[in-house]
Amino acid sequence: MNGDMDQFWAHLTASMRLSALLRPVAVLRPRSRSMINICNFLHVISESTNWSLVTIPWDESSPASMTAAPLFYEDGTLEITYGTTASHIELIWRITRLTQATRYYEMHQISPPPGVQTALDRLTVAVESLRTVENIQRLPQDCDEHAQSLLKQHIETFALSIKVYFYSSLRTCDQERMDLCVQEISCKLNAIEQQKQSMGKHYAKTATIAWPGFIASCESRQDHRGLWRRWWSKMIGYGIGNIEALWSIVQESWRLKDAGSAITPAWLPVLKANRKFILAV
Repeated sequence: MNGDMDQFWAHLTASMRLSALLRPVAVLRPRSRSMINICNFLHVISESTNWSLVTIPWDESSPASMTAAPLFYEDGTLEITYGTTASHIELIWRITRLTQATRYYEMHQISPPPGVQTALDRLTVAVESLRTVENIQRLPQDCDEHAQSLLKQHIETFALSIKVYFYSSLRTCDQERMDLCVQEISCKLNAIEQQKQSMGKHYAKTATIAWPGFIASCESRQDHRGLWRRWWSKMIGYGIGNIEALWSIVQESWRLKDAGSAITPAWLPVLKANRKFILAV
């Protein structure tokens, strides 16, 4: 397998069914909890770039109201496997759910109920107060100092990219602020790759999770793309087919932006036009 994920939806659907079967026994089985966390992580990440998600009206009593039970167990699985935290991925899930609701009212050209604005205001506070080193105490203690440092940098980068995802999907922010955030993410991701190379083959052979870089690089302005080209070049060097597909989407989003497209997120018109679904891992 070369990592090309054209058929990932079938596997993801099956894994979510398995996750539902495991949940009743997860309290007593650590491996079941880890499996549920991984399945839900992949599901949330895949939905975040799904251009065809069904739009939904707002209902305070539904899961989209963001009052549903937590999706993840706090067991360190996401930190060690993907370089992020449960609270970060739940925040991505919340952004995606609220995006579905706001698009429903835009599509039907009707005013949303007050609950939508209330939810957006609360979500804005959550995103703005997001600490980049959140949950750092949950990093696995059996990792050496180099692995601990890399995990911390991954978590910080994920936090910044969530802000880009939020402001490109739901609530616009000052363009200068967006540009600075995107540029900071490119610097951090390149620093991660450089640190991995300096620490030897054991660390250098594992690719960085692509979601933060994909979300941020699509929004990059022309004069800041040098660092992004450098990072994607290093990522392609891992030989994973899915990374090449993501990089091609980034480049197409740049072409549309340079041609005057103001659609955000910038990857949305590319995926929609090609009717393509991705899993940015």
